Amino acid sequence: MLKLYIGITQVFIAGDDELTPSPNFLQSKKDILYFRSPKKRELHSLIKLVDDNPNSFKTIVVHHPYSYKLESRLFSRFNIIRAGGGMVINENDEALLIFRNGKWDLPKGKMDPGESIKDTAIREVEEETGIKGLQLDELISLNDTEQTFTLHTYVDKEDNKILKPVFWYLMKAPKQHLVPQKEEGISACRWVHIDELDAYFEQTFKSIKDVIKSGVEQWKRKSALS
Repeated sequence: MLKLYIGITQVFIAGDDELTPSPNFLQSKKDILYFRSPKKRELHSLIKLVDDNPNSFKTIVVHHPYSYKLESRLFSRFNIIRAGGGMVINENDEALLIFRNGKWDLPKGKMDPGESIKDTAIREVEEETGIKGLQLDELISLNDTEQTFTLHTYVDKEDNKILKPVFWYLMKAPKQHLVPQKEEGISACRWVHIDELDAYFEQTFKSIKDVIKSGVEQWKRKSALS
């Protein structure tokens, strides 16, 4: 199953085996639009409908017996720009948050040519927060889909339609003074205990909330085993 965000709308692309039995997110939501086996033109019309009506849809499920065919149709509509980022946790079980353009966020950025996604994630976290002594752990697996990246769409300054997969890593670093990268719209960096992160969810993006909740659960499972 694949999950992507078009604005605030979360879109699930699912095959037959992924909807039987019904997953938790379907059982708990009433405001869901459901589409079965859309053709390429119909899929693009659906995306345009969401683009043209921001804030109107919360959850859309697009179902196809062979979901990989649907994903291929979807990706053909966009330019792909990959990015990497991280959820850094220190020795006190505090996570590193940044405040970017009015939202609490996690540090991330676009991959440079010839760069691996691991190197991208480390470089961007270091540049955006000034942090030192980073140790890369493992990719964060999202709770509802188990994918190791978030996906969202946007339109760039040249009117190109972009699909941006962001690969997220758990990272470790000692607690230290942080320096926000102001030229990237970051006005603050903050250490927050992992049990107090819920207080920041109202002022963040849904995709970042997904990463944080999944990352915390993954961190706690790893800590319990160590």
